[in-house]
Amino acid sequence: MKKATLVYKDYNTGRTVTLESTYLNYIDSNTCRYNNEDDLKLSYLDELKNNDIKLDLENSDLLLYSIKDERTKEVLPILINDEKEIALYYDFYTNTKSQIEISRKLMFNSKDKMYLKSVVDNKSLMRTLSFSVNMSYNEYQYAIKRGIKVYNEDGKYYVSVYDLFNHISNDNKLGLLRELFEDSLDIWKKRVSNLTTDDVYYYSRTLRVLQNDYYASVKALSKANKNEHIDEILKVKKII
Repeated sequence: MKKATLVYKDYNTGRTVTLESTYLNYIDSNTCRYNNEDDLKLSYLDELKNNDIKLDLENSDLLLYSIKDERTKEVLPILINDEKEIALYYDFYTNTKSQIEISRKLMFNSKDKMYLKSVVDNKSLMRTLSFSVNMSYNEYQYAIKRGIKVYNEDGKYYVSVYDLFNHISNDNKLGLLRELFEDSLDIWKKRVSNLTTDDVYYYSRTLRVLQNDYYASVKALSKANKNEHIDEILKVKKII
C-alpha cells in the first residue's frame, strides 16, 4: 500500500507539523470519520500543542501527500465525512459496482460535465488519461473544426483522451463525438481497473473525494437556485 503523510500548515508562522506518516488507506480510515476539516484539525490539538503551535482554524491547512519516493510527493484531496466502503472491483454476488465504474458513469452524466472537469483537472488522475484512441474520419474532421488536437498516423486517426475529455468538459455538445467519448470512457475504466490493487485504491479514493465534492456543489447550486426562485416570487408578490 502507498505511503502518505498528513501535514498541518500554519500560515501565521509558516511552520508545518507532520500529523500522520503511514499508509494512505490508514489515514483515510481516520479522516473519513470527521464531519469536516475543522473537526479533523481539532482532533490533533494535543499534537499541535506538543509542537508549540496554537491551532488557528482559519489560517491553516491540512495537506495530504502521497509519498512515491524520497524526492517525490503528490498532494491528494482528503477523504472527509465518508465512511462508506470504497469498492475497488465489481462484486457479482452483491451487484456492487466499483468506484471506477460509478465514476465512469458520472464523467458522462454529471451536470454540465462538472465531474469530468474535476477529473481532468486533478494532477494524479490526469495520468490515467495519458493514452490515445482511434477515431473515424468523420470524427477526425469534426474534432478539427472544434479545435481539438488530433493526429494522423499511417492513415489512421487518433486523439489524446486527455485532450478529448478536456474539450468535452468545457463544451457539453458532444455531437459526433458521443460514441467516441463513451468508448474512451470504457477503455479508461478497463485500464484503471487492471492496475495493481494499490493503484486501484489510490485512484478510487481520489475519485470518491471528487464525487463527494461534486454532489456537494450540485446541492449548493440547487439550494441557491431555489432561494433565487423564492426571492423572485416574493418580489412579484410585493409588486402585486
